[in-house]
Amino acid sequence: MGDAFNYGGIRTQPEIISSDPFSLFEGWASEPDPMDLFSDSSDQDPFPTYYHDDGAVSHQLLPQAITELDGILIQRQVLLDPSNTNNNNPITHHNPNPDHSSAALFDLLRSGAPNSHRKRSSMNSRSNNYNPSNNNIIIQSAPAEDSSGKLSTEELLRIAGARFIQSSSKPGGDSNNNNAVSSNPFDLSFSGLSDEELKNVELAEFLLTAAEKVGDQQYERASTLLTECELQSSPDGDPVQRLVHYFCAALREKIERDTGKPQSRGPAKMEEIMMPPRECFLEFYDKVPFPQVSEFAAMQAVVDSVATSRRIHIVDFNIKNGEQWTIFMQALLSREVPVDCLRISAVAIMTREVMEETGKRLVNFAAAMSLPFSFHLVMLDDFADLKEDMLKLDTDETVAVLSEYLLTTLIAPAEKLDSVMRTITSLNPCVMVVTEVESNHNSPVFVNRFIESLFYSSAYFDCLETCMGRDSPHRKFVELTFFGEGARIIVAAEGEERAIRNVKMDVWRAYFRRFGMEEADLSLSCLYQAELVAKKFACWRYCTIGVDGKSLIVGWKGTPIHSVTAWKFNYE
Repeated sequence: MGDAFNYGGIRTQPEIISSDPFSLFEGWASEPDPMDLFSDSSDQDPFPTYYHDDGAVSHQLLPQAITELDGILIQRQVLLDPSNTNNNNPITHHNPNPDHSSAALFDLLRSGAPNSHRKRSSMNSRSNNYNPSNNNIIIQSAPAEDSSGKLSTEELLRIAGARFIQSSSKPGGDSNNNNAVSSNPFDLSFSGLSDEELKNVELAEFLLTAAEKVGDQQYERASTLLTECELQSSPDGDPVQRLVHYFCAALREKIERDTGKPQSRGPAKMEEIMMPPRECFLEFYDKVPFPQVSEFAAMQAVVDSVATSRRIHIVDFNIKNGEQWTIFMQALLSREVPVDCLRISAVAIMTREVMEETGKRLVNFAAAMSLPFSFHLVMLDDFADLKEDMLKLDTDETVAVLSEYLLTTLIAPAEKLDSVMRTITSLNPCVMVVTEVESNHNSPVFVNRFIESLFYSSAYFDCLETCMGRDSPHRKFVELTFFGEGARIIVAAEGEERAIRNVKMDVWRAYFRRFGMEEADLSLSCLYQAELVAKKFACWRYCTIGVDGKSLIVGWKGTPIHSVTAWKFNYE
């Protein structure tokens, strides 16, 4: 059961305060189109193919997964070439019938060889010609490599994947051969790599081979390969070494679970992943562009939806430290229509003390700004326990709902997600703004989850290296908590223990239609805010911003990271 805690919203005199207040990873051929998941009108599991676990996996699945991913990645590089005149944006468009043949793959490898990437390092084009009727828009694109000419972490993984596929496709071939570099007929295409890059490609290839052996239930062989990976990886090394370190740990746990051995660690706590220490969060927030770009766009979407409302009630399902609502408050004060009352209801299952501190900070900030404000904390044991009466709605309020990275944690079991969505619908909100991870980490097939998560995390590790620096202790904490623990959940856990089940926007669109929700256009102000905020960061040139349909997609060097969408409710 839940209970509520209120902070009084007493209007006080202002005090002196500081003035510094993709559809890149499409589902593999072995999985159904997400748009077909809801074709059955019966009241069955809304994500039926996404969280019922399969048995043993064929060893061909991993090469197949990498082949399709590899092709899409290289097609994306064509987009980054200024000479490209093809209007099909592979970030938001893909070939529904990809060619998985070796010949096609090798052609793609030749067209996307490392030397050709280096020619693109100075290119950073963008287009501000946003038209809501155009489904494929890139507002800001980025080079695939840094200013030093080094390939990105993701590109090194792509090369490792290409070598892995080639080795796997040879009769009697062994993809973990230490002499793979010298025996590779495409050595010339890798000749531009430094010694460090070659070592990292080999390390990543060992990891991919270990994952294949785990999928084949060849646990002894996998363990031997993981030992080699562990010797060459470290949480303090370069991004590839750090990435391999954490995914090695996830594969180790997968082996322990599959073989019934006592697990070396207990299950990760979602509240720890969702709520890092304040100091860590602030450095991450200040240096990594994704949180602020997504939040400013989301806040602008809410501001647009309540533009003429005088009594506003915000329901926030992941308020964290609350900094985003100080932005919202300042935006309200700058508009022509005055605000009679702003109320924020924070729905949480985290530590009460942390949420109460967030409430106090917001109350103090609002008081200093002379904004009539109240904070309402709804503590729950489970989000499925939320009922409409807990939010104490007033009939004359305009309700807006904000959901950041919540819904994906409710997919299993399905009843929990349905319950929360029914409650949200009953609030009659004017808008629901949703921010989610734009990747598919919810495949029932282990190797697909592994590949998706590995490539997604590679982009983030690349970003953290650039934005926070290798020596930052908070960088290390973010990688350990968000991605180390996240990899354990996505790769090793099954059933309800697999609490992280990110799905892409096409799945959410199909699901939201069940509740009469219609995707709304994001205003030009939203897109402008996103680009403006991105350019505040030193690493802004690597932050990619685009539009998929009506969704804002924020990414790193072309890899989609987060999506922001606004939804209206059709009550007819």
